[in-house]
Amino acid sequence: IGGIGLSNDGRGKFLLSPNPKGQRLAFERAYHGEIQPKNTAYLECHATGTPLGDVTEMNSICNFFKEHQVKPLLGSVKSNMGHLLTAAGMTGLLKVLLSMQKGEIPANINLQDPVLPDNGWMGKEHIITERIPWKDTDKQAGINSFGFGGTNAHMVVNNYTENQPKAIAEKPVELQPMAIVGMDAHFGDCTNLQDFYSTIYNGKQHFRDLPKSRWKGFEENENLLKEYGFADGKAPKGAYIDNFEIDLFRYKIQPKEAETLEPQQALILKIADNALHDAGLSESKNVAVLIAMESELAIHHYLARWDVTWQLKAALEKSGIELTAEELKTLEEQCKDAAYFREWSQTPSQHTSFVGNIMASRIAALWDFNGPAFTVSAGDNSVFKALEIAQNMLTLGEVEAVVVGGVDFAG
Repeated sequence: IGGIGLSNDGRGKFLLSPNPKGQRLAFERAYHGEIQPKNTAYLECHATGTPLGDVTEMNSICNFFKEHQVKPLLGSVKSNMGHLLTAAGMTGLLKVLLSMQKGEIPANINLQDPVLPDNGWMGKEHIITERIPWKDTDKQAGINSFGFGGTNAHMVVNNYTENQPKAIAEKPVELQPMAIVGMDAHFGDCTNLQDFYSTIYNGKQHFRDLPKSRWKGFEENENLLKEYGFADGKAPKGAYIDNFEIDLFRYKIQPKEAETLEPQQALILKIADNALHDAGLSESKNVAVLIAMESELAIHHYLARWDVTWQLKAALEKSGIELTAEELKTLEEQCKDAAYFREWSQTPSQHTSFVGNIMASRIAALWDFNGPAFTVSAGDNSVFKALEIAQNMLTLGEVEAVVVGGVDFAG
């Protein structure tokens, strides 16, 4: 791996609209020293097939590589196997490694009317539509992985050759100490740091009953709860957060959008914003955002809504019940709403709330930060892993500061 460039688009037109500014930063940060753009012979594109995304990526590629007077061949494994979402970057990397190993780059398939750049630097002839040999002794390729919320990564990969000079053993980098320069918190009934401090000082306990409707009625099913380890058949008490308020105007979230926003994303945005104000940081900086999290339980309600269609048909068939098409449609909609109900029509947030990375990108977009922004999921160790990554980034001088947060709505 010759180089890695990570960035976030920061503030743009809309959270889900790609911004060439962030993509360019990923390119610039990946190339250094002997790893130069002029040696990149092939570029594995993100290329999801979306008009806005593909046009933005093509223009970013051609504007950057034109400055270095190089025209790499272009391709995307998505044309061959589809979009694997969170695993898409891995499939691109595997394609590049196999191409280097086999000395051949496979063709993009089903490609018609390819997107062309505004500056005319590269054309159809640079997009691989037939498999081509790759016999260079020294091979260098770039891999793009651009995700929802403006999360950008560009990796440079080089083939290993036996005649390469052996790497000089480097001294271990001594980790630099970190300073906490701003904080905020929300635990149970503690809505700020002062509440939290008072709780610790006075030894106050905030445990309470599970908020109504939190578990969608499962708390009434004693047998089910006993089956899953709750001996008395009751939902456990906990420091649950019943509700909280967010400033839609400050966070630039439309009321209709807010209704479909899952709580994890809204609360961590508010807490991080307060912590950043407490730290006195400025906007538009090379600041990283690392959020420790696990999947919010609400995702299971969403999955249940998706699964209703086939589960309902299987149940009716098993019971020997026949319904008209209209009756089946009505029952299906009622079952879906029972599992997961949202007012109004669907919004982007209804879908992207379940993409964990978006919560880090929301913070980066609000403050126009262009450093890496992503989430860390490692169970109980998630916060410590995020702090470890933060210390590495600061030690290596990759960023000016890091926002580290953790959010959990298991209850």
